[in-house]
Amino acid sequence: MCPECSKGNYMMCQNPGAGKLPVKDVGGGFSPYMVMHHSQPFKVPDELGDDEAILIEPVACAVHGVNKRVPGKDERVLVLGCGAIGLLTIAVAKAMQPGCEVVALARYPFQAEMAHKMGADDVIIREKNPYKHIASLTGAKYYEGYLGNKILLGGFDVVYDSIGNDSSINDALRWVKARGSVVIIGINFKPGKIDYSPIWHQEINVTGINCHAMEDGGLSSFDVAADLLVNKRIPVDNFITHRFPMANYRDAIKTFFSKGEQKAIKIVLEHDK
Repeated sequence: MCPECSKGNYMMCQNPGAGKLPVKDVGGGFSPYMVMHHSQPFKVPDELGDDEAILIEPVACAVHGVNKRVPGKDERVLVLGCGAIGLLTIAVAKAMQPGCEVVALARYPFQAEMAHKMGADDVIIREKNPYKHIASLTGAKYYEGYLGNKILLGGFDVVYDSIGNDSSINDALRWVKARGSVVIIGINFKPGKIDYSPIWHQEINVTGINCHAMEDGGLSSFDVAADLLVNKRIPVDNFITHRFPMANYRDAIKTFFSKGEQKAIKIVLEHDK
């Protein structure tokens, strides 16, 4: 094992592609079967049905993100984005610290409704200038400079960015209070330009996640996620909004790219039984 794998940080393996797999057609992705190392599978607890088992991996991502900066009691938390990962981040943050106040930023009304069900105390539906709205919520001071540059002095203690694009990161750095924390959970495969001046100006702590890993205490993100689901600490009723047979995967992808119109949250592809 490389040093990272030996710590349980398998997503940061320093030996990717080393060695040969026993067969050429290894499966994976949407395949009904796949070849993997014996250390890779996670045994689904008997108490969970298939619909809950599907959610273990995205809940594990939310667990890993929240564990990067677990909110304290009475701290104010902002979750950017109310897709599947953002919604689960709301639920995990509330499960880990019921005493924190969670505000979510959603794009669509149906996402806002689900955010409330997942435990959000307040939801902002994306507006033209949410800076003033957020300033009023947190008691922060709003400033606007040249060329339309905006910032808050004060703001949230923790911001979880489940979007992870240039715009959301720029906003997250300006909506977190001095010496607060920004955790980048969303992934952007086409990064552009980010004005990172608030990081030094406000001494902000910024970190990211690569899916899941071994958490503090010797449990994996999957262990924690499964426990939350088994003990009904994550409200996932009606979280799966769309189902498609595998043969109709193109329709599933179209639905994914038209979430607002289709009111999609979690889309499931099903193999023939």
